[in-house]
Amino acid sequence: MQLSVLGAAAAPMAAAAETPADDALGLARGAEALNRYVQAGGKASGGPGELAVGAWMADHLKALGFETRTQPFTAPYFNTSEATLAAGAASARVLPQAIVVTTSSDGVAGPLAVRTIWTAGADVAGSIVILQLPHGRWSTAAGPAVGAPVRAAFQGGALAVLLVTNGPTGRALALNADGRKPMFAGPVAILAPDTATPFFQLPPGTPARLKIVGTAGQRETHNLVGRLDRGHPQWLVVSTPRSGWFVCAGERGGGVAVWMMLATWASRAKLPVNLAFVSTSGHEYENLGAVSGANSREG
Repeated sequence: MQLSVLGAAAAPMAAAAETPADDALGLARGAEALNRYVQAGGKASGGPGELAVGAWMADHLKALGFETRTQPFTAPYFNTSEATLAAGAASARVLPQAIVVTTSSDGVAGPLAVRTIWTAGADVAGSIVILQLPHGRWSTAAGPAVGAPVRAAFQGGALAVLLVTNGPTGRALALNADGRKPMFAGPVAILAPDTATPFFQLPPGTPARLKIVGTAGQRETHNLVGRLDRGHPQWLVVSTPRSGWFVCAGERGGGVAVWMMLATWASRAKLPVNLAFVSTSGHEYENLGAVSGANSREG
């Protein structure tokens, strides 16, 4: 499929793309699509909610006359049985960081070492490290602000690392991760700022235990590609990811709803282009689906 950026063609396309009389971009249709996305539940790649959404999006395209196909690939998963941190009188549930490195059922135990700012050469050998991230809109573990201090802690002999995701929500944030292999040498998990406070109040070196137990593996998911070939020399491509760590109502839902509405509208409008509507999975694994699709023989 030959693709080119629409430049000079944009003006005639806009002129031909008047909104249909039945208001295919109406708010009611958008709300219905968003609600259906939310009601599907969790959107982790390859999970039942994400696969259900993919099937729904495919059915929508087929009903509009698109030819659809999938690009299968596998993505990691982890089902948590127990994920806790305990030290002194403080205890909390933690959020395992993907790709998850588990502990034994007894966990790992060592003195607690709290760091508000990572210092090169810090003595953390044999410790469970709590590392406060500076205030920010945290979304990925792939960047140096997370990766560098965590790797340094493990190089210094840390047994495990807990990250405190200080940010606007005040919550523990699952960070996007490399989808091919674990990013770190040992167990890493996330603590919410409020949840972390009792641990900050403990004496340095308080005995601590981290448990991350569950089942992990790979499971199949897919990208969705829908084509409506009208014989034009140019293609208009509309793409949205559909997967994420949780329900993803705000993160993914709006994009999916707009994608659905645009597919309806564009299939009816007299646009001087062919249409390609794409929905990728594996987004939380640093765009794993987009990379897999680019490398696909069918891509």
